[in-house]
Amino acid sequence: EEAKAQWRHSLRIIQLANFPMMGEWALERGWPDLATDAANAGKDWDRLDLRFPRSNWMEFLRAASANGVSPYELISIARRESSLYPFAVSGAGAIGLMQLMPSTAKYVGRRLNIPHRRSNLFNPVISINIGAAYYSELKRRYGGNRLLALAAYNAGPNRIDRWTNSSLKFDQWVDSIPFTETRDYVQAVLSYNVIYQRMAGGTPKILTDSERSLSY
Repeated sequence: EEAKAQWRHSLRIIQLANFPMMGEWALERGWPDLATDAANAGKDWDRLDLRFPRSNWMEFLRAASANGVSPYELISIARRESSLYPFAVSGAGAIGLMQLMPSTAKYVGRRLNIPHRRSNLFNPVISINIGAAYYSELKRRYGGNRLLALAAYNAGPNRIDRWTNSSLKFDQWVDSIPFTETRDYVQAVLSYNVIYQRMAGGTPKILTDSERSLSY
């Protein structure tokens, strides 16, 4: 935490021309969250390599394969949730790379035989595995629909069930989400997913045909 604070202090006092160099330096040393901090602080929006690094990529690949989800969706969730900072703690109490609430982590971790200790959630491997299992569960609950699963990951499935009545088109439903944070979250993760896939040479769509045609 002290190193993170010192890094952000340094970004406030250096010359703008040095921001990309600092981002590259951080990325070389395996500090993706600091690289993202540098790119964002310098408004270097075109440096996608700094803004969207593939941190812990092998762990995302393994967790995605084990849970039948896309690794690009998982890393996009982590990028939005914590900016890839494994020691992140939100004001609401969510912890780690995948920003898991302790109660959710305990519930999902029990099925994965992962002992429930708060300190475990700062471990990127554990955070990714629990987060992937939880996201996979939400996708199954909503028939593979990512808009609903992502909204539920952020705001909780009970709220999503109250917010849907099968009367709205996808864009109307997203605009109608009562929480600004959740509305922005869904749009951001879907966008990040496209960016990560394009950086890997793919040609993804932001939504599937079924997600576009469903009534929400």
